[in-house]
Amino acid sequence: LRRYSGRWYQTQIIDNAYQPYTRCIHSNYDYSDSDYGFKVTTAGFSPNNEYLRLQGKIYPTKDFPAAHMLIDFPTVFAAPYEVIETDYDTYSCVYSCIDWNGYKSEFGFVFSRTPQTTGPANDKCASV
Repeated sequence: LRRYSGRWYQTQIIDNAYQPYTRCIHSNYDYSDSDYGFKVTTAGFSPNNEYLRLQGKIYPTKDFPAAHMLIDFPTVFAAPYEVIETDYDTYSCVYSCIDWNGYKSEFGFVFSRTPQTTGPANDKCASV
């Protein structure tokens, strides 16, 4: 898990009304041995050009392998965070689906270590 630490730029997302950010989105994952997971700070601009910054946690669960984690921010309940594929150095493909009590929402993210919106990260994730 430690190799996933550091800065990731969101280069693509499945459109979702619940996503507060729409552009210039980046996250910093800080691995913590004591918390068994990551402290994550995500920032970007909203549709109204407001700069938003949220802090939360991402952590593995006992029921699933390390790539299947939960993401937990103070403003929402914990949600699945599944790293479908990554090479840790250039790209990460992430999927999340919540289906609870009549509420269903899917998120798909492409993360890159660089802020470019085209390139190997998008190509790699499109193929999985």
